[in-house]
Amino acid sequence: MPGPPSPSDYSYIAEFLGADNSTKGDWIGKYGDGGYSLFSFDAPGKDVSSWPDWAGPPRLAFQQANISATWSSGTDDPRALLPPPAPGLSGPESNGRRSGGTGNRSIGCLSTTKGTTPTFGLDVPASDPPGGAKYYKFSAYFVDFDRRNRQQEIAPLIVK
Repeated sequence: MPGPPSPSDYSYIAEFLGADNSTKGDWIGKYGDGGYSLFSFDAPGKDVSSWPDWAGPPRLAFQQANISATWSSGTDDPRALLPPPAPGLSGPESNGRRSGGTGNRSIGCLSTTKGTTPTFGLDVPASDPPGGAKYYKFSAYFVDFDRRNRQQEIAPLIVK
């Protein structure tokens, strides 16, 4: 697998818009209208995605040993994600895709375990969206589901 691009290949034109500490797993109607990927939502390595024609689902670009896991499925824990709406439907009332367990929420993850500063990248392929917009709003949800005081650092980069 190729290594990461060199620093001269990046453009740092991102702006942090804020943190949301209240939505938790209740993302439908607030996030994901333009596309989403829920990593290991249905089972380890079985992502659930929906993307517009002008963008594609994220791909692991480079990493040092990654782990794909499902922490919890069929749970009522509000930190776990609600399932996405069924095709053609929208809103929280349309998300009855899961069964089993005591609830319909699930939480999956991508993680790294190698080295003192484990790294992986997500490549989100995109072209200009309809209407000529030249910016993208990207949201990510992070949760330390098993409460091990995990931390992450995010560096949004655009490859020139």
